[in-house]
Amino acid sequence: MTQAWPKIVWTEAGQVFECIGGAIEPDGDPDELDLAPSVYFKNMFAAGKHRDAVFFVSHALPRYECVVWAAQTLLAADAVDRTSPLVVSVLRWIDDPCEDLRRTVEELVNQETVTSPEYMLAKAAFTSGGSISLPDGAPVLAPPDACAKYAAAAVLDAASFSGDPAQFLRQAAETGDALASQAVQH
Repeated sequence: MTQAWPKIVWTEAGQVFECIGGAIEPDGDPDELDLAPSVYFKNMFAAGKHRDAVFFVSHALPRYECVVWAAQTLLAADAVDRTSPLVVSVLRWIDDPCEDLRRTVEELVNQETVTSPEYMLAKAAFTSGGSISLPDGAPVLAPPDACAKYAAAAVLDAASFSGDPAQFLRQAAETGDALASQAVQH
């Protein structure tokens, strides 16, 4: 685990918890909320709170990276069908995060009748930016935490169906840490 998360704009763990909005609660000394997000995450991970660490990293990452993290996690664990139209559309959007491909993701989401990790991954991509209203309607932004919550839900749901949920969550948290630790590309 690394100490610095250059991709993260937050300087204190408490700021990440503000984004989380009570879905998980911080543990321990309130002064720990002043810690850098990477340090708080490392402490959470070391304490074996991998589910909370997954939720924390999903909210700490910028939205695009959050979708990339969830997709990488799900694909690495074979938790989603890579050939599923939803997954294919999200991967195409990751390769080219343009409005047309984001709307393609939306069309496929709207055709789904089952809530699955693929569905939640696609919802994360759709709510990552841009308007969520009809294309010709007045712009409406998704709640700021929607992308992170959908991405975390995709990973947590997939973990619950895996043969070893604890290992799945541990690996997901490590993947999030690795992505957050990458240098920022300009």
